[in-house]
Amino acid sequence: MLRIVPIAFAFAGATTLAACGDDPVKPGELVIAWNTGPSEATCTDLSVTTLQARVMKGDEMIASGSGDCAPTAKSGSIAIPDLDPGTYKVELDGVDAAGDATFYGEIAKQNVKEGKTVETNVIALSPKPGEVTVNWLLPDGAARCAVAKIVDVEFSLYYRTTQLV
Repeated sequence: MLRIVPIAFAFAGATTLAACGDDPVKPGELVIAWNTGPSEATCTDLSVTTLQARVMKGDEMIASGSGDCAPTAKSGSIAIPDLDPGTYKVELDGVDAAGDATFYGEIAKQNVKEGKTVETNVIALSPKPGEVTVNWLLPDGAARCAVAKIVDVEFSLYYRTTQLV
């Protein structure tokens, strides 16, 4: 009997050692679903040719991907493989032929699960806010509007043939 006990302990120890160790974490995949928003516009209607996706952790870009925006497309997806499990921010840009990001959408918190493919909620593209700076010269070298007796300054902003402001 004394000989059996040490053998049993040696066998149990060998079994425990074989099972020890960390299993590698399996990356997940994120499928970023998008659409052109509530207007049902196509990519051509929005002048968008490419979609660029970024997966962010704070201010750091962890991964990115892109895909064509087919002329008649109203929705689609971009797959980002090999992501560590965790919570990320997802940013999506709609880019025109000149390379300008003119549309945008995001998901603030998106979970990626170990070894799983996860699809986001649909990100609806929205026009990126624009900015216009208007400069003008006052008549007769006046330094201020009050001196030139200017009370209001009005301007109009057009996109193609549609007045926006």
